[in-house]
Order: sequence, then C-alpha cells, then structure tokens
Amino acid sequence: MSKFTSIINELMHNKDDKDSDTKEIDKIHKKVKKNRSSATSDEIEIADLRDDQLKRLKGKLEKPPVSEADDFEPRKGPDTGGEFKPKTKDDLPQGDDAAAPQPEVVTPEGESFYVNLARKALFVDLDNVSLTDSERESLTRDVEPNNAKETAKILRKIVVDFGLGESFNSKIDQVWEELELKDLRSKISVEDVKKNTIALVPGSFKPPHKGHYAMIEHFANIADEVIVIISDPTNPKSIRRTPAGKQITAREAYEILEIYTRKDAPKVKLITNDQPVKWVYDYVADDTVAGQNILLGVSGKGDDVGRYANAQKYAPEGVNVEASVFTDSDLNISATDFRKIIDQPSIENITPYIPDHLRESEIQEVLEVLLKLTEKLS
Repeated sequence: MSKFTSIINELMHNKDDKDSDTKEIDKIHKKVKKNRSSATSDEIEIADLRDDQLKRLKGKLEKPPVSEADDFEPRKGPDTGGEFKPKTKDDLPQGDDAAAPQPEVVTPEGESFYVNLARKALFVDLDNVSLTDSERESLTRDVEPNNAKETAKILRKIVVDFGLGESFNSKIDQVWEELELKDLRSKISVEDVKKNTIALVPGSFKPPHKGHYAMIEHFANIADEVIVIISDPTNPKSIRRTPAGKQITAREAYEILEIYTRKDAPKVKLITNDQPVKWVYDYVADDTVAGQNILLGVSGKGDDVGRYANAQKYAPEGVNVEASVFTDSDLNISATDFRKIIDQPSIENITPYIPDHLRESEIQEVLEVLLKLTEKLS
C-alpha cells in the first residue's frame, strides 16, 4: 500500500472522531438554548451556527405534499407470454452452436478518445526525451481516428523505452512528498513570522569573555531569537593566537560560549562560519519573511556599523534591518589580555574574564576547554 492510499485509508476511519465532535456541538447547543446568558461568546457562536445548519437541513427536507390518487393501479409490465420458467443447462447452445463471447470492438472514435486521454495524462518533458521531430509534433496534436495508432506507438515508446513506466504508487508517493514539503515550508514561514525580532551577533570571540556574553544576554532580553555567528577564518591574518603561538579555534570559542549561554537556551543559537559578515547578508536576503525585525548586534568598535550599512537593501519587502550598537563597560575587557593567560590557565586567573553567573562547575568546564587547548597545541 502506498503512502497515499494509506492516508486515504486513515481518513476513512475518522468517523468516530467526527461523531465525537458532533456530540460536543450538540451539547454546547443545548447549553446555550437552556441559558444563553451563562454561555461564553464562543459557545454562543457555535450554537448560532448550529441553528443555521438545522434550518437549512429542515428546508431541504420539507417538500410539497404529494397528492395521492383515489384509485391507485400499479403499472402493468409487458406481456411475458405466460409464467416465467428459468432455463436449464440443457437449454443453452451446445458444441459448435455455442458461440464464444466476442470482445466489444472499439470504434475509431473510441481509439481516439483513449489515446487522447493517455497523451494528456502523460506528464513528460518532451525536451528530455529522444524523439524525432515528426514524433514530437504528433504528440502536440489532438488524436483523430486516422492517427490514433501512430500516437499510441509513440506513447508506448516513451513509457517503455525511456523507463517512464512507474507504478501508480511510486508516482503518487512522489507527489505526496512534494505536497508535504510545501506544507512544511508553509509551517516554517508561519513560525518565522511568530519570531518577530531576531538578533544576529557576529564576532571573533577568541576567546569569549564576559563582555561578549553581556552583549548576547542584552539581545536575548529584547529579541525572540539570537543567532551568534562565530568566525572560523581560513585567512592566516585572521587567526588568533596566544603569546606562545597557540591557536584558539572556532571550536573552543563555540564550546566556551555554549557554557556561557546555557541559561539562555533555546533562545540563543550558536553557529560557526568562515565569513560571518557574508553570512549575515545572506541570512537577511534568503531567510527572513515580511513582518520581521532584524537586529544586527555590533559593539561600535572599529567599522562594525559600517560593515552592515547596506544590509537593508538585501532584505525582502516588509523586513526591517537595523544595526543595534551595544555599549557596556565589560566590552572594554581585552581579548588580547585574556589570550595572554591561556598559556597557563587557572581558576584564579580566568575568573575576572568570564561571566559572573557561572557556577563553580561551569567555571571548571571553561578551564578544561582551555587546558585541552594548551595540551593540544603545546
């Protein structure tokens, strides 16, 4: 059984659910009829709709009375020539006299009808099928009795020779999957609209410190969703290292930020990308829907604001994009100073650089990430 026929079968067994709904509606209807003042507005609306439905049904059932004749006589059938006697096997023609049943001959008009039906039902891109010009032209004309057999041969050639003879189940399952995908896209769009304000916070975060977290927390408090884009550079000039030359990768930055933002999950989403600025522009152009407000979280240092000056031009109609500058004293913490202590990290020397809300166990987790970095790169 295909997915399509399974769903049809399932729908045919939903009668109990419908009966249950009808009983519930009748129950509400009786309640409103009994005491309309105690019913809710929804219950009154349901009851009124039920009244309208009953009136329409009643109108359909009320037909004008049929006048009965005074003396009714049943109509007589044709004369049968006496009492009916069923024939026996011996009454049927035997031997050579018994004519075999002959198949009904299809008229030329009938051939035309069926071939036309097959031609129109065959959804094939003829540009992808190897046909001669005359064959291709034949399929674009309506079928007449004089060309029905020729057109039928061309259709058979397409179906058999070009591997298009799929079963009904495989065809309909493909259609059903496309419908499900379209429905899924529709639901995703609805959910995206519900997330009206989305903050995008791109940065290096090598390593993440309390100033970085303060910015993420700020946007988590004013937005429905925060996406933090951690740079994962391939350009050697953009790679961050400790004084001893140990590289801090996007992987370590991700792990540390995951510890920082646990209390903000699932609102905060972390991703890594080798071009965070381009990622932001692509997101604005391709992943936003009308009605959304996109906040670009920037610190105001350097040319952070200027990088996104043209972002609004990439947005679809109805999407608002604005750079939101975050200022906080914790942002003045130097990532360079934090990198200096990573060569020999400890609870004592990393604590001033990490968020205050972390528990002792979480501070230990941050330390372990930094220690693994030291061990890996030493």
